[in-house]
Amino acid sequence: MPHSAIAKLLERSTHLARALWFSTLLDAAMHREWIFRLGRLDAEGRIAHLVCEIIERLKFVDLYDGRNLPVPLLQRDYAEACGITPVHANRRFRILKERGVLEPHGEGRIEILDEAELKRLGEFCGDYLYGEGMLALDSFEDRDEQASR
Repeated sequence: MPHSAIAKLLERSTHLARALWFSTLLDAAMHREWIFRLGRLDAEGRIAHLVCEIIERLKFVDLYDGRNLPVPLLQRDYAEACGITPVHANRRFRILKERGVLEPHGEGRIEILDEAELKRLGEFCGDYLYGEGMLALDSFEDRDEQASR
């Protein structure tokens, strides 16, 4: 799609323009957080941080029941996202299980046993996800204006 067509579309829809801007801000914030995670946390902390981020994002859309992580990622997927080998990820998941933080059930299912400890290990604060406040996607006031046009 040519840039001129996108520009015309955004001129007609301020809500769409704000949503795209929000998406850009969120993307940049997540990249900054991932750089922090890779540079500062050990493997266990990286996994904990990633699991906490997934939980937080699922909470935004009411898909987290407070215990079960309904995301079919395998340990090798977590390893790749965290910059570690699958073997190392497996060892770290076993340690997290032994500490009573989470329980992997195979086939990508994870039961969260101690979310507070998971956040502590991952040094997680979800503010960068803009779940609340002025930048939150559901805070856009121009939605009703767009619908009435």
